[in-house]
Amino acid sequence: MDLGKILRKTTGLERRRHRRYKNVDGVRVEFQNENIKTVSNKTCRDLSISGIRFLPGVELIKKEVLDMVLTLPDSYPGPKKVVLQAQVVEMCRPSRMGDARARCKFVNMKPEVTEHIHNFLEWIGSLET
Repeated sequence: MDLGKILRKTTGLERRRHRRYKNVDGVRVEFQNENIKTVSNKTCRDLSISGIRFLPGVELIKKEVLDMVLTLPDSYPGPKKVVLQAQVVEMCRPSRMGDARARCKFVNMKPEVTEHIHNFLEWIGSLET
């Protein structure tokens, strides 16, 4: 077993470059691509500056790129919509524990979009203390 797996199992620590925020219940996800018409109002499970994990409600294909709109909570003082692209990294099938999950990394990010997500995550972080 590699050291990373041992650390995660024994300490709960993750080897991540960017912090993952799990208290993002108010973030809603809408997405589409050439094969999927718009799917909206999906639940965000966690969010970081580099990607998202959410419940898509449809089967997604690994490596496909989605056009995505994140709607931020009404309580967030900044702009409420973030328009970006995300590439599917992992699709976990439904289990007895719940719905299928997708993990995507953000791609082709414009600096203003990165800044918008960064500001939102800083705001989320400030609520945790």
